[in-house]
Amino acid sequence: MLTRRQAEILLDFYAAQGSILPLKSVSQKYAVSVRTIQNDLQCIRNELKGSGMELCSISSKGCLLQIREEAQSSAYIRSLLKAHQQNYYFSDASSRVKYILSALLQDDVYKKSEELADEMFISKSRLSADLASVKQTLSQYRLSLHSRPYHGLYVEGLEVDKRRCIIKEHLNFNSERTEEGADAEQGYEEINEIKEILLQAMMDSYYRISDVAFQNLIIHISTAVERIRRHRFVKMEQVSLNEEFEMELELAEHIMRACCERFQLVYSADEVILLALNLYGKREYDNEEYITAEINSLVYEGLMQIKKIYHTDLTNDLNLRISLGLHILPLLARIKTETTLKNIMTYTIKQSCPLAFDMASTFANAVLPKQGDKLSDDEVSYIALHFSYSMDQESTTEKTKSILLVNTGKKSSTILVQQKIMQWFPSVREIDIISSSMLQQKDFQSYNAVITTEPSVANKYEKIVLINYFPNESDLQKVDLALRGFSSAKDILDKFHASLFYHGKAKDKQEVIDILYQKVQAAHLADEELYRSILLHETIASSYFGNCLAILHPEKLITDTTFIAVAVLDEKIRWEEDQVNVVFLVSIEKDNLLAYKLWHYLSYLISNEAAIQALNQTPTYEHLIETVKKIYEDIFR
Repeated sequence: MLTRRQAEILLDFYAAQGSILPLKSVSQKYAVSVRTIQNDLQCIRNELKGSGMELCSISSKGCLLQIREEAQSSAYIRSLLKAHQQNYYFSDASSRVKYILSALLQDDVYKKSEELADEMFISKSRLSADLASVKQTLSQYRLSLHSRPYHGLYVEGLEVDKRRCIIKEHLNFNSERTEEGADAEQGYEEINEIKEILLQAMMDSYYRISDVAFQNLIIHISTAVERIRRHRFVKMEQVSLNEEFEMELELAEHIMRACCERFQLVYSADEVILLALNLYGKREYDNEEYITAEINSLVYEGLMQIKKIYHTDLTNDLNLRISLGLHILPLLARIKTETTLKNIMTYTIKQSCPLAFDMASTFANAVLPKQGDKLSDDEVSYIALHFSYSMDQESTTEKTKSILLVNTGKKSSTILVQQKIMQWFPSVREIDIISSSMLQQKDFQSYNAVITTEPSVANKYEKIVLINYFPNESDLQKVDLALRGFSSAKDILDKFHASLFYHGKAKDKQEVIDILYQKVQAAHLADEELYRSILLHETIASSYFGNCLAILHPEKLITDTTFIAVAVLDEKIRWEEDQVNVVFLVSIEKDNLLAYKLWHYLSYLISNEAAIQALNQTPTYEHLIETVKKIYEDIFR
């Protein structure tokens, strides 16, 4: 049997698709001597007998793997990958405990200990130690581990307690439906459908709960659906709910009926009672009586416009939708009576939350398109607080991410890459795989990162990240950067260019726009579409950000790259009701979902009054870069 290193070396050769691999490069990769690699290769040769493959030495060059029998070699590699993956996963005790719990609770049947040991490639003595941890975990949920001679192990306890264990321990029981990509996608679609059913039910019932509670309800319902599918039903005979629970019972009945009709299941009254109790404990009360269907529709329309322009889907944020709905009610009355609010924190909000303010402007323009003049910055800044809070909440919880992996070889050859990335980044929920020939047909915008193990693909597509077949620490950093968008001061500095810097005079706002656009056009970074979009955005929201600074940007994503053009004026000019002598033109690239993070990092610069004043005193490109570098090196240190 091959060791872990030997298995990985063999998979390296298999992934090379018949190319010669020098022994020196293999030894450097695994940090061992060439002699050790030669010994490993001999073991591999012995193991490959009868596998349909042969490891051949090429004098003075290295070795290559020759495929003699395609079907036989593929079967061998699949078996090797499965064994390697499971061995790696089961090296961790907590992973083994979770696997045992999943195996015992999945169908509530007896499971023999020797079967569990074989499945995890561990000894019976190690399994015994793991079972002690399993018993301890089960006891926290009023469950016990029962052993019956000739039958095996079984979890005893109430179904409601088993579901608590499933949810709290994050157990996954969809393995048979999620092994292949299409089935995994079906599982995620099912959760999204449950989310939509729940969201609509909450909005229809004007039922206010926190976003965290909303996410917990999704887990509760998806678990219930899966258990009902497996014919595991709760019994709530000793529970009776009085009129205090009338609203929750009605809502729970509606949700269970909609979910079970969608998934063609039969539910019981006990399921409704359990969900009603869950709802009752999560409800948040508000003095407002309700949000009308008209207001609800306006909010949804505004959030859809944000999704279209910013590629950020906030439509499922129940707290945000209700907060915006409650905000719009008095806002419409203020607009009608021309009694708009003042906000002394407007410029502070714009400087510290520029993206939230921009989203609020877009939202207001979509929701209030027939209200005459554009909404004041003071009113928009109040709306911006709702978006800022929503995005802050989102960033403090683990978000699910998706990755597109470009690999022309067999799907089975990518299992180890997928496994490694999943271990490094728990927030990655799925990794889709396509061949390089399908790249032109794929929409990259639906993925947080696009990676490949093929140098030819990375050379052809600049934005695709190249990693090793067996990812190392350096590859981890590459993927992390791709997922997060920015990770160093250089990532910000690269957005400024000497050719996009202007120092001199301008008579008015229009002339500054023309000067900066001409520089961008001369650098072949944009065409007239950008110019028109900038002018359009000026009719939607104010581009003044305080500190005598204005930031121009298009109404939608247009350019292929992200850049920042800068104008420092000798004299201040009138900018609507304010005075300006520093102007940024910011354009976010259209092909990068995470490029909008630039707005967050820009907030550190535009809110730094001393830095803006220093730029006025020394209006050179070199001083601009020096100032920006100092600010962001402190942030990324």
